[in-house]
Amino acid sequence: MSPDTESSAPEPTGPTWALTESQLVEISSTLSGKERALFWLMTDAGCRVGEAICYHVSSLAADSQSINVWGYKSGRWRRSIVTPRLLEALAALEEYVPPEPKS
Repeated sequence: MSPDTESSAPEPTGPTWALTESQLVEISSTLSGKERALFWLMTDAGCRVGEAICYHVSSLAADSQSINVWGYKSGRWRRSIVTPRLLEALAALEEYVPPEPKS
């Protein structure tokens, strides 16, 4: 290795930006009720699409302070804090999501 060649960590890849709150609100305003609820579930709880699609109403903790999300890629549960906007979205999803089957 020559003296003028430095060994350094690779540059990070991926997006270096995130949508603003106003951009998220603008996007959600173009969606229907069910789509809007899924959108806020994904953005506020950090769900992947598959996790949001497989959501069960019973995943909402009894105290309505957190939601349990099953990570199909990770194979384990993770907990996410419920924001007022997310609580509203979850209430809207109850209309579309059947209760979890009883064993």
